[in-house]
Amino acid sequence: MKPVLICGEDGMPQEFSFHLLAGQKIGFLMRSFIPTPQAPLREPATSPLVLLAKRMYLHEGLRTVGESDSALRLELPKYGEQWPTLVIEPVKQ
Repeated sequence: MKPVLICGEDGMPQEFSFHLLAGQKIGFLMRSFIPTPQAPLREPATSPLVLLAKRMYLHEGLRTVGESDSALRLELPKYGEQWPTLVIEPVKQ
C-alpha cells in the first residue's frame, strides 16, 4: 500500500497517495485540539473516541467530560464518518 502524504511548498498537507489492492481498506483519523464547545455536552460520552482517549491521552489529572456534535464540522466523502467531538478537561481540585 505504501501511503504517502503529499505536502505543498509551505509544508501543509494536500493529499494522500496510495494504491489499494482488491479487498484492501484504508482509514484516516484526524485529531485536533480546540476550545471546549459552548453548546451543552452530552454525558456520558459514547463516541468510539473514548477508548482511544483512555489509551492515548488521559492520565492522572485529566478526565472525559462529555461529547458534542457542534465543535468542528468537516465536509467528508460519502463514505466518510464523523464522530462526535470528545471533550477532555483537567480534573478540578
